[in-house]
Amino acid sequence: MTIQPVKLPNPDGDKMTPEIGLPPELEALKNTVRQIVRDECIPLEPEYLARPPQEGEPDNGAPRGVLEAVPGVLGTLEADQWSRLTNLSRQTGIYTSFVPEEYGGGGMGALGHLVLEEEVHHSIVHLPTSPVPMFMIGACTPEQEQKYLYPAINGDLYYSFGQTEPQAGSDPGGMMQTRAVRDGDDWILNGTKMFISGAASADFLLVQAVTDPDKRQRGGITMFIIDNPTPGVSFEPIRVWIVPTKAQQHYIHLDNVRVPQSQVLGEVGGGFTLGQQWLVHHDRLLRGSMALGILTRALQMAIDWSQQRVTYGRPIADRQAIQWMLTDVYIDIIALRAVARETAARADAGEDVRVEASMVKYAAGEWGWRSIDKIMQVFGGVGETLDMPIPHWYHMLRHARIGGGTSEIHKLTDLGFDVVEVSGVGTAVGIPDITSLSLGVSVTADSVSEARSEAAETVQGVIDALTELSISAEDISTVRFTIHPEYDYVQGEQRFKGYQVFNLMQVIVREIEDVGPPIDASIAAGGDNIVFNGLNFSFSDTVAMEREAREAAVQDMADKAGQLALFAGRELGELKKIAETSGVISPFNDRSTAYAATESAAFDTPVLAGQDAIKVYVYGVYELH
Repeated sequence: MTIQPVKLPNPDGDKMTPEIGLPPELEALKNTVRQIVRDECIPLEPEYLARPPQEGEPDNGAPRGVLEAVPGVLGTLEADQWSRLTNLSRQTGIYTSFVPEEYGGGGMGALGHLVLEEEVHHSIVHLPTSPVPMFMIGACTPEQEQKYLYPAINGDLYYSFGQTEPQAGSDPGGMMQTRAVRDGDDWILNGTKMFISGAASADFLLVQAVTDPDKRQRGGITMFIIDNPTPGVSFEPIRVWIVPTKAQQHYIHLDNVRVPQSQVLGEVGGGFTLGQQWLVHHDRLLRGSMALGILTRALQMAIDWSQQRVTYGRPIADRQAIQWMLTDVYIDIIALRAVARETAARADAGEDVRVEASMVKYAAGEWGWRSIDKIMQVFGGVGETLDMPIPHWYHMLRHARIGGGTSEIHKLTDLGFDVVEVSGVGTAVGIPDITSLSLGVSVTADSVSEARSEAAETVQGVIDALTELSISAEDISTVRFTIHPEYDYVQGEQRFKGYQVFNLMQVIVREIEDVGPPIDASIAAGGDNIVFNGLNFSFSDTVAMEREAREAAVQDMADKAGQLALFAGRELGELKKIAETSGVISPFNDRSTAYAATESAAFDTPVLAGQDAIKVYVYGVYELH
């Protein structure tokens, strides 16, 4: 039986056939860039890869900047070659095609930038494009535009973006240690940044620092423009496996660096948002174009190789094992291109695409790496030789699973999860984009009437706090509550009968409905602290429990509930223990079940021992948009 080689369509499509969904101007851009890359860049690859860059060597005019987007970090070309490619990019309008028209560019937007960079990444020798940090557009003062923005657009100045720190990688907003303290008209910066691409050779640095530790990523992080060199700024090289012969990443050490107020980019406290804009556009979305460009070229190379390479008298393209690998890569390319282009188009339409950009970044890293691994397998030992682009692409796509946020942290973003703190002692999983309120109310009382009053006051306190934040309820459709009562035992006897607690459940539902409208929020309440989307609110007058017992209850809640605390209505702490002890999975579905479950529960927990109390937990039912 003869197995015929797979006939994969060219993942690039016919060079002259318009692609579905691309407007004519982007088709023209794509074809122009493709021809230049094919005719000018790809022929330079043998020369480029013949000698990796060495420490201390001049860059020969190679463009500088972010590691994955810089053509001069993996190999070496003569200065006249870089100059020729740069001039060609400028003359054809490619260089600034994605820059807004009002700043002298082509105004192709995010989709145009994506299409451009996909074509550029068909070659390991990247056609130079403008190194402008797009988030500076609209954030600069007129003076900053003239000094930094326009020179960056023209390629006269290069920047480096400093966010990551030794203790702040996937959680920069919560863990950032670099501080900026006001000193008259200046700011004094101290701290260390890590894994900062192109830092030492940059003309200016865009550095985030905490200016309000209480607010942090919610208005407490500011972006500063720091000239290089500046007194107090030093660099320490970091060698990584992508470019082992010359450090392209650095520590940035900031030692009492004085920065004038005029060097603040945007508003004081607005730096984290600016950084997220950089990550969404430059890192996450364009990492998709990087993977697409690499995989498209690598797949064509692998198809050609499989038809030429003969084993046991037949081309390896005849073998189903090879055909399946090539088909898998093709499917990944088509799927990634669809996700990336839709996200870019939505960004151009003004939509918030932070989640979708995380999906693109995740897919670029995970799908890209598994695909380039298959490509390398098809080539065998030849695919590991450094005079071919394959191993360099392998490094870049493997790094894509880590750089710009690990795949794991982006999966949390993609699914709509957010890690939130439960009263400072544990973690739980919440869903930020929901249509329901999730509220935990801890009540200590000697009677049902006192318990319902305490519950209502606590709920009112939360709603008042959210109202102060101008949180609107207009778009929220429903709020549904499940109430789980917990019992305290005094010498083995329960203080409240089952029917009383069941009635209390119904009363509290009415109390909550009467207090205010539905609220778009995710809240964890424990003791006298309420954590709302990372912001702490104290309501010391809403819970009558002694502080020691309250802290123990909160600790118990966090420890036992863990990451299930706010997700899917799972029982917290002692409620979970009741269910396990009684053998009832959901003990509070009706009056008789609730009564039987609580009557049979053996309650010996130290958290509630000796407390004359009833504890009521109220949970909203999550409903995703």
